[in-house]
Amino acid sequence: MEKIKLYAPCDGMVFPIEKLNDGVFSEKMLGEGIYIEPSSNVFYSPFEKSTINLIFETKHAFFVKAQDGPNVLIHIGLDTVNLKGKPFKFISKINEEISLKDKIVEVDLKLIKENNLAISTPIVIQEDVNEKWKLKLKEGLTKVKQGDEIGYFELDQEVDILKNIDALFSINKYEKTAEEIYKNVGTSANYSKYYNCMTRFRLIVKNKSKVDLKAIEKIALVKGTHWNGEELQIIIGGEVQKVFTAFQNIDQKINEDKNEIKVKKPIKERIMASLAGVMVPNLPIFIGIGMLMAVQSILIQANVLTKPGFGVSLNDIDHFSQFFFIITDVAFKFLGLFVGYNTIRYLGGNSQMGLLICLVIANPYLFQNGQPIWEWFKIGDVAIGIKAYANTILPCIAAMIAYYWLDKWIKTWMPSMVDIIFRHTLAFLIVVVGTFFLVGPILGLFEYGIGYVVNQIGLIPFGIGVAIFAFVWQPAVVLGIHIAIAMPISLQVQQGIPQLLSPGLMYGVYGQVGALIGIIIRTKDAKLRAMSIASLPAGFIGVSEPILYGINLPKQKPFIAGNIGAAIGGMLSGIIGVKLHVPGGYGIFSITGYIPGGATNVAMFVLCLLVALGGGAVATILIYQERPDELKTVNKINKLLISAYASRKQISKKEAKLKLEQVLKSQNEFLKKEDLKWIKELEKEIIILNQKEAKFEQYQNKYEKKYNNYLIKLKKLRNSDNPQSLKILYLKFEDFKSNNKKEELTKEIEEYKVIVKNKSKWFDDKQDEFMKIVSQNTAKLAKELNFSNLTNIDGQYFNAIHSLDINYGLTNKVNQSLLKKDIKLKVVK
Repeated sequence: MEKIKLYAPCDGMVFPIEKLNDGVFSEKMLGEGIYIEPSSNVFYSPFEKSTINLIFETKHAFFVKAQDGPNVLIHIGLDTVNLKGKPFKFISKINEEISLKDKIVEVDLKLIKENNLAISTPIVIQEDVNEKWKLKLKEGLTKVKQGDEIGYFELDQEVDILKNIDALFSINKYEKTAEEIYKNVGTSANYSKYYNCMTRFRLIVKNKSKVDLKAIEKIALVKGTHWNGEELQIIIGGEVQKVFTAFQNIDQKINEDKNEIKVKKPIKERIMASLAGVMVPNLPIFIGIGMLMAVQSILIQANVLTKPGFGVSLNDIDHFSQFFFIITDVAFKFLGLFVGYNTIRYLGGNSQMGLLICLVIANPYLFQNGQPIWEWFKIGDVAIGIKAYANTILPCIAAMIAYYWLDKWIKTWMPSMVDIIFRHTLAFLIVVVGTFFLVGPILGLFEYGIGYVVNQIGLIPFGIGVAIFAFVWQPAVVLGIHIAIAMPISLQVQQGIPQLLSPGLMYGVYGQVGALIGIIIRTKDAKLRAMSIASLPAGFIGVSEPILYGINLPKQKPFIAGNIGAAIGGMLSGIIGVKLHVPGGYGIFSITGYIPGGATNVAMFVLCLLVALGGGAVATILIYQERPDELKTVNKINKLLISAYASRKQISKKEAKLKLEQVLKSQNEFLKKEDLKWIKELEKEIIILNQKEAKFEQYQNKYEKKYNNYLIKLKKLRNSDNPQSLKILYLKFEDFKSNNKKEELTKEIEEYKVIVKNKSKWFDDKQDEFMKIVSQNTAKLAKELNFSNLTNIDGQYFNAIHSLDINYGLTNKVNQSLLKKDIKLKVVK
């Protein structure tokens, strides 16, 4: 245990503080300590090394803090504050470092006594700051000389451990993330709803201008953001559910009223946001029950289970099969019930009445082998009429929308005396009757139409339909419209109709995984490679957002390459005829959804997944460039400059090139072959630095993992009645923290940064000189052409000459550029 020795600040007699009998210090109101009856008039520091923190205005007391120890109050005499500083002459000053031999203050003890005041001097610990320190006095101590050891302060580790452990758990990273999001979206006053999907936290925002997107994107767990109308999508990844729970806790604590959205948004954007809000909460059902259905299919094929159907009733099968039927089929048989409930909750209506209406619409007593009771007509094999709407969602959604607005309208005119009795009854009857006899049959036709269109796309020959679907799936994820696109296909699968297009979802994901593998093969950037490898597991289980927003999309070409790979896999899948038969899991676990189609169906699906993955990897290797070549990029931008000049001067590009000969020469020939050789050598040094930084990040990740494991164990023991084990574990935790290599690795990185900086100075000067030439040239040409926007091309030249440092994150890319459409080309041929 840490000990800080306490020495007598003057000659005198030392006593425990309890014996002072002053009613304040003796009661330990100002902290633990002792008091001394001084016999010498000079007070020295009571510690070997210390600092004076505070001297009272009346000079009767002061605080002195021991180095790495407690802060103590030395109060010279009792009630000496009334003497207004007359007996005290300070020699040391505030913030001055002092030792045992340094005088602090000279005191006129005679003057104090003449004023009938006690010279007893309490020395106590500052309670509010140093409660963890305990004072141990030497036994049998009374008379002392200045500088004699009178005891020591001991760190009370039991108190310290508990306090430190409690501080560790005061807030976790999910709570921090939720708090940051809550603050930067404009608090609850600026959103009306919030929910989450597999990887995104979504809020319906009232005023976009109040949202600080940059601050949100800087949050550690946030991978990116996306606007879909008034819906803000914050991309987090697999930890989104924990962030949602933390945000929900904050929202419930605030408990503020939610205002209606006042800003009118386009109907298309509102529909897309509503679809996400209604369908996303069902994802746990789709995934969880889908996996069980896949297991059921395997067991049925193995003759372990029997499934009820035509000619086989539920009573005819064994109990185990009955149990599996109940836990798998009920969820999807009553899918409309779940969707309807989500709809009324999303709208903010009466969820209990909404649930009742959905139950009536999904009434199991109307089932007769899945056929409607009152059949009106048929379209092929599809019967249209009055039936129960248990596993169809559009009638339930329509019923909830109708009930919400009808209930609000009735409330405006119905007398309050009878409102509670008749309003709900009237709204209930109108909605139920309207759904069964009008809305349901019409929407049944609409659902049939959607299914027909989707199936027709899948039937485009040579696998083109599936290829198109697979190619656009990941762009749809980026735009946040993937749920709306997938919904009609998913509904048919849930209704037992095998789908040709459904495999395209996973081909889209695995195409991006393949592109990521291509980056891992091609890149020289150790940090990018490490980040890519870390993102692979998420991709293999079907979560593509970390790959998309962290790597492929910012790099652009890998994103395109991944979509190409997906299309290749999709085309092969369409030609072979791979179909999803039942809802399965995501990523590699999605295989379970293909088992009912037989071993060939499963094998071909796996083959197409591998083709999509391989296609994405090969396409990336072929088209991905780690960084643009300086000279080639400068030449490319020069061609844009020629086009701009030709357009403005109404001359041919050939003439423009001749007129710009000197300008182009100064830019094209600026970098010599010898310079390019040195740039490559410099890149090698930057790669080494990059590898060191990647090594540090890997170590940091491992450190945080062990750190979090310690926290879990500490939290468990903190709540148990085992203080000794808690103490041992905490000391191990402290030892783990003190022995980490972070400081050593950081120092190594900083030292190498100096090396790189020194070696790159010539190139920094070269870049500055190049940009000076470019700026002079473009400014002169902009004036000649009366085309001020021409100077925007400077940004493109900057990015070209800074290709090396931009690629390794040492310089930020400039977004300013001259676009071809801005030139308005009218070139004379």
